[in-house]
Amino acid sequence: MSLTKWFRKNNRKIMAIAVVGLMVAFVGGSAFSMMCRNTGPRPGRAFATYGQDKKLTLSDYSQASNELALLRNIKADIWLRNSDVQGILLGQLIFTEDRLSPQIMTALRQMVRNNQLRIGEDQLTEISRKTERDEIYWMLLRNEAANAGIAISEQSAEKILQQLVPQLFEGSSYAQLINTLSAQGVSREQVLSTFAKLVSVLDYALKVCSQEDITRFQISQLANIELQRADVNFVPVNAEIFADTQPMPSEEQILEQFNTYKNYYSGEVTKENSYGFGYKIDERLQLEYLIVKLEDISSIIKEPTQEEKQNYYLSHASEFVGQRPLDPNDPNSLMTEYTMSFGQVARAITGRLISERMAQKSQEILSMAEQLAEEKYGDMDAADMTAEQLKQNAADFAKIAEKLSQEFNIKVYSGTTGLLSMSDMQQDRNLGGLYTADSTAGRTPTGIANLVFSVKQADSNQPATAERDSVKFYETIGPFRDLGRRIIALVRIIDSQPAGVPDNLDISFDSTGVVLDEKPAQETTFSVREKVIEDLKLLAGMEQAKQTAERFAAAAEKEGWQQAIEQFNKKYPTKEPNEPNNFDVVSIANIAKPSPDSEQVMIAQTRGQPGAYYLLNVQNRDKVLVNELFSLVPEDSNTPPQLPAVIKVEPAAGYFVVKDLVVNRIDRRQYEISKGMIAFQQNSLELRNFAVVFFEPKSILERNNFSMIEKSQSTESNDPAEPNDAQVP
Repeated sequence: MSLTKWFRKNNRKIMAIAVVGLMVAFVGGSAFSMMCRNTGPRPGRAFATYGQDKKLTLSDYSQASNELALLRNIKADIWLRNSDVQGILLGQLIFTEDRLSPQIMTALRQMVRNNQLRIGEDQLTEISRKTERDEIYWMLLRNEAANAGIAISEQSAEKILQQLVPQLFEGSSYAQLINTLSAQGVSREQVLSTFAKLVSVLDYALKVCSQEDITRFQISQLANIELQRADVNFVPVNAEIFADTQPMPSEEQILEQFNTYKNYYSGEVTKENSYGFGYKIDERLQLEYLIVKLEDISSIIKEPTQEEKQNYYLSHASEFVGQRPLDPNDPNSLMTEYTMSFGQVARAITGRLISERMAQKSQEILSMAEQLAEEKYGDMDAADMTAEQLKQNAADFAKIAEKLSQEFNIKVYSGTTGLLSMSDMQQDRNLGGLYTADSTAGRTPTGIANLVFSVKQADSNQPATAERDSVKFYETIGPFRDLGRRIIALVRIIDSQPAGVPDNLDISFDSTGVVLDEKPAQETTFSVREKVIEDLKLLAGMEQAKQTAERFAAAAEKEGWQQAIEQFNKKYPTKEPNEPNNFDVVSIANIAKPSPDSEQVMIAQTRGQPGAYYLLNVQNRDKVLVNELFSLVPEDSNTPPQLPAVIKVEPAAGYFVVKDLVVNRIDRRQYEISKGMIAFQQNSLELRNFAVVFFEPKSILERNNFSMIEKSQSTESNDPAEPNDAQVP
């Protein structure tokens, strides 16, 4: 029998098999597993339960799939992606199969930061962890809205679409879209009914997430925070100026100080630790590095020839456009564009060509460095290797640097750092400015400290964020580029020290950073004992700082501020070459009182991030200063009753001599005008805060009591499973 005759004879069987196969492929996920346990696709058979023993059938799934396809056709996914937090999250939930894209993650992060939301990176990552297909979440949310009595009329849905369609379809009208869909067999009623369900889900989320009532007291408090500002000028008098002259503390004092604050990190300000003393050792890493200075690369770049510059001009002439008036004699004449001559842009072309060649050369050097660093891997990929395998196959960075130096005739630096904390890396002259050289659209460059300190996630089951993957010991990381365009680098982590309380005062270790000059590096050693002594001397210097601040205030009042500043700078000259003066006026404008939940916002936004407590400590120190300043001004006044005033700020280990301070208070009229907007803004913030929880995939499944049905192999009934037949997989 010929192949053609065989297809004709068996065409019905082939079509049936094809339809079943398409359904299996399309449904997928846990529903696919359910179908595999049954004899075939039966539209009326329940595959899952939700709520109080309600059933979801394959027919429901098919309808949900068709609805999502229709919503995509009218570009509802694009509309959601460009709306507020709840719209973005809903779009991620029902229109994507993968984790949050870098673009969406960046947009969400900006919303979180700009609006001071109590949303952390871990919560954003949770949105990506979908265990079921999009259709499941769509059905559950759609049913939730309906059961809550939230339903948008088709007339309202049509009005919204009439406004959206021209934006989404580049000027096409709503009527044109409906006609196009009708020609494809989709009726106007189907479009409006489906879109109305989507808007109903958003409206339901809005009502659920914004039910928190705000009191008049809260509005008044928020109005003072939002609208009340202060301007201040002060002279800080730091205790560290006098620390070196303090006597050496006794061994008993050293031991008492250590035992009192050994469970705190340095800078951790609390009620019990107002100065922020701390001797708990930070998590630390030791890096090995390969670094090239860009100035060395520039020395091997050839100056472009005149012919090369002219050829570049000819091929990029459209980029060199200037503006000039239509009438040179009329200064108010309309401007017109013109192509600039080669002579006008020759210098700019030279700069462009040199920059391009430097970029190409640096990429060539880094590519060769990466290749040499991984040449022992063979057919293996670093992503699939364990830290032990990476260590065993690690190439010698010193030999790589030597080979690169010979190949490119430039100095390539290699070496190892000491054990560095995140703060050490961020403050290091060479490491602090290094960021990932990622050119992927939507991705934010990552600082080297944030990236390398994600190493602790490498051997856990915690998935990496959408922005980056976690790193492993002895994995070559980079390339990194310096924001100041000084250096390019590759690094790898070769050792670590976990955070913890030191056993005794005699703990010390090398904390030298990256050194690139030809001189021998001066080793920097961190010593717990030396840190305790330093803090005790600083504490002892506070009394002298107080006396000096009071003398300075008296001198400023009597002789004038500028004369007092010059007098005290001569008496207490600075020892730092980059700091010309110890005494100077600091001006800060538009200071706001810390909001009641500012600490909770910071905790949420930095939760799980390496070095998060550094940012929290800075915020707490700033809060103490601001509260001290506002406390100087009585409630019924705008300025302190007496100036200059001296205030003590323990987290800053010093005193502040306030020259002038003005609190710009709001009056009754301003309050009445703004209170409605403040209440609305606060409600909007809370809505966004709760939206992340509301649209979390796990939360949706749990609150709907969703579970897949496990059918026994012997069950052949076409009826939906009874509750006692259902089992959670």
